[in-house]
Amino acid sequence: MRKKRVLAVGFFGEGNLGDQAILRGIVSAVGNSASIIATSGNFYSGTEVEVVKRRGFLSWPLYLRELIRADRVIFSGGILQDWSFEGVLFYALRMIAARNFGRKPSLWGAGLGPLQRNLSNALAGKALKAVDVSWLRDLESRETFFSLSGKRGNHGVDWSWGIPYSPESCRKTRFSTGINIRPWFDRRWIIQAGNKAALKYESSAFIGISARREDTRIMAATFPELKIHEPADFTALLELCSGLKEGWAMRYHVLLAMLRCSVPVIPFPYDKKVLSLCKEAGVDTDIGATSFDCPVKARRDFVSDAMVRYELMKTAFIRYMDGSG
Repeated sequence: MRKKRVLAVGFFGEGNLGDQAILRGIVSAVGNSASIIATSGNFYSGTEVEVVKRRGFLSWPLYLRELIRADRVIFSGGILQDWSFEGVLFYALRMIAARNFGRKPSLWGAGLGPLQRNLSNALAGKALKAVDVSWLRDLESRETFFSLSGKRGNHGVDWSWGIPYSPESCRKTRFSTGINIRPWFDRRWIIQAGNKAALKYESSAFIGISARREDTRIMAATFPELKIHEPADFTALLELCSGLKEGWAMRYHVLLAMLRCSVPVIPFPYDKKVLSLCKEAGVDTDIGATSFDCPVKARRDFVSDAMVRYELMKTAFIRYMDGSG
């Protein structure tokens, strides 16, 4: 029997640990039942998927070629956000193209927004009306999907929840405070991290955690003596986080790994997706509040609730791949 071809559209292959974790989760869910073809930038080096160029003049004819050959077209990760020009345009045009070629696009573990401009909302709304099946990774994305498309989406999770983690494998001694910051338009997040670190900064008490090379550069500039770790993948990130005494994080997937490992956290919620994750985990995000100076763990049922939603989304995904859902 011929394997189904699944075209996975996302910001894969950009040297971002979080996006690679999403792709790995999709591959794990599909197993041997389908072939994955992923839109990819310049950095992807995995062997479990085929890739199609995401950027440049030739990316469109290559995408359309794979679109015609695909049995399913799925979109995942943080999509349709207008922090960047292509954050909306890249996804919206490819959803519309999928519909026009008779391949209904679907959302699996997707996060929507932020969408701050009228034009962005109009283009995103047109694209989302073409969506067949939708599983959004947070409740705010689900509400955004409904407001723009008029359709009810399902409450799923980020695909990185499919990457196994066992609490029994935790290091028994928590050794450091892990800090993750990333470059951002609004430097108050970096200043906030720097101010907090200055209160008790000792190179032996802190480690840096980088999810992308640009994180390494900004942390090296902010904390010159900091030892910075660059986990190879999400499993390595979980293993690193399991040894932390507490964690401070900007990036979504670094914060998510800390929460999964029951590490007390201070989040730097620079973006809607991080705010949504904090809300779901029951973590305070009020920078002005005294409580923000005290790291807190995720609510007791955070992990178990997410795993229930993961299994529901995975089951629906497998049925969708088989054409029975």
